[in-house]
Amino acid sequence: MKPSYTLVPSIFVLSILAVFNATAAPIINGDFQGPVGTNRVPAPWAIVNLTPDTLQAGGIPFGNGTAAPGIPASPNGGTFGGAQAELGVFSESFEQDIAGLIIGTAYRVIFHQANAGYIAQNAHRLDPGRWEVTFGAQPLQTPVLAWAGQNVQTWHEVTLNFGNAVAVSQTLRFRAVDVAGGTWRGTGMAVDGIRVEAVPVIVPEPATGLLVALGGSCALAVARTRRLRSPIPPRLPLSRRPGAAGEDEAGETGDES
Repeated sequence: MKPSYTLVPSIFVLSILAVFNATAAPIINGDFQGPVGTNRVPAPWAIVNLTPDTLQAGGIPFGNGTAAPGIPASPNGGTFGGAQAELGVFSESFEQDIAGLIIGTAYRVIFHQANAGYIAQNAHRLDPGRWEVTFGAQPLQTPVLAWAGQNVQTWHEVTLNFGNAVAVSQTLRFRAVDVAGGTWRGTGMAVDGIRVEAVPVIVPEPATGLLVALGGSCALAVARTRRLRSPIPPRLPLSRRPGAAGEDEAGETGDES
């Protein structure tokens, strides 16, 4: 039976294993669950500017129209956040303080967004729009979403990678942004499923150095075993060794004489 040499590859595989550190920050009510209505956000979210809303699938009455008319349910279900904006005129926003951060650790914010729209008798807010998301002092923009139409608005997952936290608590703010500027007198954006987590980093296994050393030792041991198991070539008789042919011929010549 041939010996098995699977030990060395296994050791080297183990020696390069790594784990991912992705600690979630303690955001509260990232699913925006609460009573629906205009000029209302659920705790601990707080209104920063004007009248952001808590919306639901199908939309809610707003003034002489409907905010998020016919919008499908978000991937998270239940209620979700909404805000409207008109370029150069107004922009609604809301925020929450995120505590329990690790200073020097990079964080990312993940959520679903939709261009929810607003349809009314005297004004439609159906411009392309996006969210400006600020975490700490760093603002980032989401991709622009166009109005897809009533009842067929679509939800899209967004990941924004922020820099390292500079404090154990930082403010997370969402502000609606009108991109087109006046074509439809503004935009109406929606957001749901908000979560904050540390950006994953590769952390070497504590025993990596030991495993590498063990792997090298095993490799040497296996190589030595293979050498010892290699067959030894048979020793040739003296008459068959290189250089002995002349001596035989000389002996035969001497006998003939």
